[in-house]
Amino acid sequence: MLFDSLPERKRELNDIWERYAPKFSLSDDTQGFSINAGPYGLILFTNRTMKAIWILGFTAWEAFSFYSVSIFYLQATGKNLSAKILSELPDQSKEDMVFANYINSIIQLMDTEQLNDYQWPNSIPRPYDGKPKNDEGSVIFDINCMGATYIFLHEVQHMKFCVDGKNNIDPIDEEIQCDEFARSMLLDKLDDYSKDSGNPLGLLKSKRAMSIAFASFLLLVITPKTRWGGTRSHPSISNRIRGLTQNIHLPENDPFWIYLSCLFLADLRHEKCMLGEIAFSSQKDLCLKLIDSLEQY
Repeated sequence: MLFDSLPERKRELNDIWERYAPKFSLSDDTQGFSINAGPYGLILFTNRTMKAIWILGFTAWEAFSFYSVSIFYLQATGKNLSAKILSELPDQSKEDMVFANYINSIIQLMDTEQLNDYQWPNSIPRPYDGKPKNDEGSVIFDINCMGATYIFLHEVQHMKFCVDGKNNIDPIDEEIQCDEFARSMLLDKLDDYSKDSGNPLGLLKSKRAMSIAFASFLLLVITPKTRWGGTRSHPSISNRIRGLTQNIHLPENDPFWIYLSCLFLADLRHEKCMLGEIAFSSQKDLCLKLIDSLEQY
């Protein structure tokens, strides 16, 4: 998956494999979300974790499809975003229920003792059915795969620190450096890939950035709200997401900004977070203000 997602990084990935020989291993099924780098080059993950990432990708697209229309409307009319306006949207209560059902299905997947007892959501295709044939499903599949690639690359950097014996790094600094490594691998050589593939650079950058935004959304969902502000071992979610927004240069109204904004809006409503009135001049402006709002909770 890593090599398929990052064809322009084949040489660097080969170098990592030659030097560190990372071993990705499907570990015994356990409850909860689990992808962890360990000693001896091991990166362990569970089947249910990969399924949770898959379901969340479709959950994210549901939020994007619903809220993007309202954001476009508010921007075009110069109106502010507010909890009141969102509550008055047609089908908002239905959307809240759909999103909550998806999130609850992920929680059930994480909590169920026996994976065979889990009831798969009817509206979401199963990952072993392969890449969906329709355009929307195809985009979700790509974002899911690249988002998972970002997560695994983050763990690859943890593994490298472990193998190199760099165990004295401040844990928060280590998390930030692992984010930086994964982000760099996905974004820094897109010019080369664009030239080799003939795909437009802007489109490639938007899609890769959306996949990292999806990984950020995953953090928001699996982290209890009481820990959004960070812990002794992990920086705050808002600071981790700023690491992406401050190091990516996309137009003010690129799809990346509205995609990430929609994911925030959906989860903030789900978590019953009171959203104040937000005036915004662009989709980027809205996104950055929503990131700032995470620090209130």
